Amino acid sequence: MKKVKIISFDLIRQKDLNESLAISYLLADLMGREGYNTDFTVDHLSFNLYDNAATSLSFSNLDLNSLLECDTIAIGAYVWSDYLTNPFIEF
Repeated sequence: MKKVKIISFDLIRQKDLNESLAISYLLADLMGREGYNTDFTVDHLSFNLYDNAATSLSFSNLDLNSLLECDTIAIGAYVWSDYLTNPFIEF
């Protein structure tokens, strides 16, 4: 079974839902497809930029083994957060 991980760099305020609209749509679409839970699974990891000051955002607490077990990793970000996505990709 293939494992897909979507990693997103979001701007989610306290009054908003836990996931951005774009990520919610992607997850709903993937989970509704034929083969979900038989051919593939999907998981989401969000870095909420409102919760984490940009200067204190750290990837050192990530479970690297869980990332290495994935067959596909998709990264979703806003154009203004490329200063975070680039270090993550290098990590």
